[in-house]
Amino acid sequence: MTLLKQQAKAEGLSLVVWGLALGGLVLWATTLWPTLMSSDTMVEIMNLLNSLPPALRAAIGGSSLLTVTGWVTAYAFGLWVLVPYMVFTALFATSIISREMDRRTIEFLLSLPTSRSQLLLTRWAGMAFALALIQAFHFGGAVGGVLLIGEQVDVGALLLAELNLWLLLLALGSLFLLISLLIDDYGRSLGATLGLGFVLFFAHLALDGKTGALGGLRDALPFAQFRPAEPLLEATVPTGSLLYLALLALVAVCLSTYLFQRKEITV
Repeated sequence: MTLLKQQAKAEGLSLVVWGLALGGLVLWATTLWPTLMSSDTMVEIMNLLNSLPPALRAAIGGSSLLTVTGWVTAYAFGLWVLVPYMVFTALFATSIISREMDRRTIEFLLSLPTSRSQLLLTRWAGMAFALALIQAFHFGGAVGGVLLIGEQVDVGALLLAELNLWLLLLALGSLFLLISLLIDDYGRSLGATLGLGFVLFFAHLALDGKTGALGGLRDALPFAQFRPAEPLLEATVPTGSLLYLALLALVAVCLSTYLFQRKEITV
């Protein structure tokens, strides 16, 4: 409990700020849909979207914008939204151990009556909760926006899309944590984790439409398992993607725990 209280005190304000920013943005964007539909703007947007290369179209949101569900899918769950989420996740993951070492506060954490594995797993669970909390604002913004314009959206499908996003971020956060344990300096650790995230992100875009070995490589990337359109537009559950991301997060956090237990820390 002490670990969670210390983590909440350090990260609480930033969680609220990030949550309000992302939730407010989704709320505002959703309420724009009727205005765009009542003018020629939506037609122009669709024509522009269809003229873009497939990878860029996917990043912006490749679904039809002529339904409110399509609009929410494209705006609230387009690949572009992963960028701010990825930055937050990298900041949080590197703060678990690397920032504590940089601030010389790791001594306090190690002095608590808990094992290293319990320390790491508790703070990792705090990251999982923090991601879920921010997504609650995100979910609330989407649902609130739809209600404000008098439309309807499948809440169950929306929750499945949020689960897909949460597992993706948890998998990335676990990978970022693993990388951060290899680098003691917080600045370099943050740079390395962000670099890894953007490499994976742009590799996913660059390999769009590839087949054979390159297509298999793209399918293995975490971002390829982000498929919110399946529950929202196709009424299907991306079971394979959810399991893949959960397994990736589990493997990464297990490796992180193993590494932290054997890491030499000078206090």
